[in-house]
Amino acid sequence: MQTFSLRITIVENGTEHEWEYDSPNHYEYEEGSTVIKGAAAKKQVDQILNTLQVEKDRTRKQYEEALKEEYAKLESFDIRFIDEDDHLYTWGWQNKNE
Repeated sequence: MQTFSLRITIVENGTEHEWEYDSPNHYEYEEGSTVIKGAAAKKQVDQILNTLQVEKDRTRKQYEEALKEEYAKLESFDIRFIDEDDHLYTWGWQNKNE
């Protein structure tokens, strides 16, 4: 599946992490108030995509489980992507115990 736009935001232990991709090659990664762009951000985006294996038929629970393996103190996540047909897909979760 080809992704034309992607936004992934997670909050872990009070810190917000955000990965962004826009076709053809805009990459950005934010951790707290630190912003990384370009090749270093592409590496971060590739890592989170490897962790999540973003596909339109995956469930919120599958994404939650994959993220909890990497982020033990996961508080919330929001995943949004637009595919090659301009369809928007979203998944989100928030820990009710927080």
